[in-house]
Amino acid sequence: MPRKLTTAQAPFKLRVANLAFGSDPSRGPIGNPVKVRSTFKTQFLPQIPGRGESFGDATQADATPGLRTLQWTLLENPTTGTPVLATGTLTVADNNFSEPAYIYLGNYTLMSGSQFAVGGGAAATATNIAAAINACPGFSALAAGTLVTITGPAGPAGNTILFAATYEGTIQNFTLVPTDGSLTGAEPILGPVEIG
Repeated sequence: MPRKLTTAQAPFKLRVANLAFGSDPSRGPIGNPVKVRSTFKTQFLPQIPGRGESFGDATQADATPGLRTLQWTLLENPTTGTPVLATGTLTVADNNFSEPAYIYLGNYTLMSGSQFAVGGGAAATATNIAAAINACPGFSALAAGTLVTITGPAGPAGNTILFAATYEGTIQNFTLVPTDGSLTGAEPILGPVEIG
């Protein structure tokens, strides 16, 4: 499976001379605007082959092994300046697992009755799901009643970690938040060039 790691180089500023307003060369030096200076803060985020997460599962959104260098600004938490882990929640909404149900978390697939035990009520099943997630490197989970709070990696890649569920039967055993198929809330995030 292809592996790649996106790294961040130190940010840098460029000074760019630009005009205060539109220019009309026919008016000569008196009628033309003054030059003002602006700074643009950006940084390069090159990908390194052979390191990082393995992408190759057909369900993984970022399965392409291509390498590239991104140019963004890495925006850290303005309050603490420290990385923030990606999170999501799973609620055991129906404890009737007459047909298998699957939880997808990154490259891991957790199947009911196989990777986690079912029974003893929805809260017991949630505790078993949390234990199964804690056994997956890079992830942790905590069960409180029927609610399982999941944490994953920090940084931009944390917000693209696959987080979904499927069912072989008609019973939807889980309620996931967020519902868009990935974890959320990880920082730092990739932002635009900062103009100063």
